[in-house]
Amino acid sequence: MKLAYISSLDENVTSGGAHLRITAIKRIYQLLGLDCDEYYNDWPKNTFSLLPYLQSLYYGKQTRILFKRKNLVIKDTPIIHLDNIRQFYWLDDPKSFLIYNAHNLEFENFYGREESSFKRRFEEYELDRIAQSDLTMVCSERERSILLAKRPKLSSKIITVPNLINKDHYQAYPQEEKKTILFVGTLDYFPNIKAVEYLCREFDSSITPAHREKLEFVIAGRNPTQEVREMVARSNFILKENLSFEQMKDLFAKTYLHLVPLMHGSGTRLKIVEAIFSKGLVLSTPLGREGIQSQNIIEAPIENFSDEFLRIMNHTPSFDESESEYFQNSWDIDSWFKDNEQMLRDKLPPIKA
Repeated sequence: MKLAYISSLDENVTSGGAHLRITAIKRIYQLLGLDCDEYYNDWPKNTFSLLPYLQSLYYGKQTRILFKRKNLVIKDTPIIHLDNIRQFYWLDDPKSFLIYNAHNLEFENFYGREESSFKRRFEEYELDRIAQSDLTMVCSERERSILLAKRPKLSSKIITVPNLINKDHYQAYPQEEKKTILFVGTLDYFPNIKAVEYLCREFDSSITPAHREKLEFVIAGRNPTQEVREMVARSNFILKENLSFEQMKDLFAKTYLHLVPLMHGSGTRLKIVEAIFSKGLVLSTPLGREGIQSQNIIEAPIENFSDEFLRIMNHTPSFDESESEYFQNSWDIDSWFKDNEQMLRDKLPPIKA
């Protein structure tokens, strides 16, 4: 049975959190017996429309990109998967079963967590798109609860599919060989840019000459902006950009401590799941580790983040391996699928061989 997977990524993108989530969702479709035809973001061409400008007056200029029109024709496909909220405008009245993969809550992503008239308007827009879908996948129970509190009638349409990865792709160096302190993330994404700004301008003063002798401080990710490049160049961090998946796995394997000083955004942080599968400790803000419970995550508000880092450096705690089974069942693709296959089949149309 065919499924048209409209990707949020360009054809040449093979790394990053969005790529990992897309890979996991496609693996779930494969396990269900669906045959995916993928349509990449850069395949359909932009179509001129005044809609982005008109909508930005109502929702705020930062949302303009969400209303850019592309012309995409998909015929005779029983199920269509949309990977971004903007793709609802790419199809003309599709008759297929429509799945929306919400990588995050866009009203939190674009407006933060403070209330505003723009945000309230966009919340309604986002909820209307979810209502337009036949099924929407969100990353966490927290996000599902937020949406249902705003519109309870959507309960049958919204399911939680966590940010899953293949645990077998990850390995770990022995702890004595883990010499990297790492921040990883897509480096043209606003929440990550703000995290880099914090690391390079405030946290950086916590890095002592003794730390630099023993450890390598790395900021890694794809598509760094010029602002990110300049901030990292003036700091004690090294920038590693556009690494392959194999290079990223090796970087995770040798990382002792993962820094997650996130102050914006939503979703479940794949970087933390990858860190735990690579037996690395995590220092995170409460928002950064939201939705993930682990003894290997040390939580600190941003105002205490540097102090907690120094405490870790002084005491060098070891990775606690007692949670391995829990993490596998919660975040490994195939393990999660075994526990949730029937729920998925109940929500989807009957899948024909």
